[in-house]
Amino acid sequence: MTTLGRGGSDTTAVAMAGALGAEYCEICSDVDGVYTADPRVVDAARLLEAISHDEMLELAAQGAKVLHDAAVDFARQSGIALYARATGKDGGGTRIDFSPDRERQVAAVTGQNQLIRLRIASGAGGAAVEHCLQILEAASIPLTHLDLEGQELRAWFTIADVPDWGEVRRRLDNVLGGVLELGEEGAVTMVGHGIGGNPGIINKARASAVGAGVPLNAVSVSPLRVTLWCDRPHVDNLVRALHKTFIE
Repeated sequence: MTTLGRGGSDTTAVAMAGALGAEYCEICSDVDGVYTADPRVVDAARLLEAISHDEMLELAAQGAKVLHDAAVDFARQSGIALYARATGKDGGGTRIDFSPDRERQVAAVTGQNQLIRLRIASGAGGAAVEHCLQILEAASIPLTHLDLEGQELRAWFTIADVPDWGEVRRRLDNVLGGVLELGEEGAVTMVGHGIGGNPGIINKARASAVGAGVPLNAVSVSPLRVTLWCDRPHVDNLVRALHKTFIE
């Protein structure tokens, strides 16, 4: 028996579309498409007419639940467009393809509040780091972020992708109980082409967090995203603050 897991239906549909040489694939669900933020969190969130594969892949990987990241990645590799639409409606929705909107900087904001932060300090030794990575690999845990410097390891992942988290945690505690630090954390990510290399955007995001009274634990960037790490209770407030600063 084989189970596909979360997002399996999306990925199957896109894989079939790619195998058939289709130009596009429609994913119909209970949402109208991709919004600039979760409408349940941000009242001013608006529907995006179009977004690039790369931007959507970052959004999906950082917590947006409209499409699964594996489905978006498959569409990008297969060279087909996706349409995220509401079931029972003709047309509308969001087109996901290769053409980003160069007029905007930040396309959307998304938050995650089911993150686990794992840390092994340098004094624990290289063997502890190796054991930890082996356990994560054996459990097929998709990491959201990883810092590995010398013999110090910090890793983040979401338990939404780890259905057997209780068993994995017991395994980590049994092997690394004396040197392992586990904590709960949240993160808010802004996505847009080129924003991760823009110091002005990063400083503006930090100032927005300060203005909203949200203490930041860390900031990480890639060419398409800026992620601000914070305690879980602050995630929704930070999403609203960044959306107001960069999109509204």
